[in-house]
Amino acid sequence: MAAEGVRLQERAFLGHIGLRCDPRDAALTSALERVLECALPRTPNMFAVASSALKVLWLGPDEWLSSRPDGAKPRCAGFAARAGDGFATVIELGSGQTVIEMFGVRAREIIAKGCPLDLHPRVFEAGCCAQSRLARTLVTIAQIDASPGTS
Repeated sequence: MAAEGVRLQERAFLGHIGLRCDPRDAALTSALERVLECALPRTPNMFAVASSALKVLWLGPDEWLSSRPDGAKPRCAGFAARAGDGFATVIELGSGQTVIEMFGVRAREIIAKGCPLDLHPRVFEAGCCAQSRLARTLVTIAQIDASPGTS
């Protein structure tokens, strides 16, 4: 879907995993990070990207959302095997969620119309993510890069 200054695109069939664990458990987080192939973000409302294009979004002090690229299967078994005796919750969240990418010079403005977050570029920059509401729907917003993009 395209309009003046904005373009929407669904990213269907992404694998999503909800992950909770105690970030102070160094052995457990290190083992889970080996499965993710990137560090768990510890800074509030930031995300990390692995070389495999997997994204890990910070949702809370002990909660993250992992989003795998198109067609890739979530690796819940890998998390469970690595967790060992550590306390971790790993939940596949595949159904009931979708990812919609928004591009264009007016994308930030359009999201801001229905979302209470401060999305100004000096506050919500590339690498930021946050949970909120958009037109009465629960959403997680991630600012992938600083440019408005066209594709």
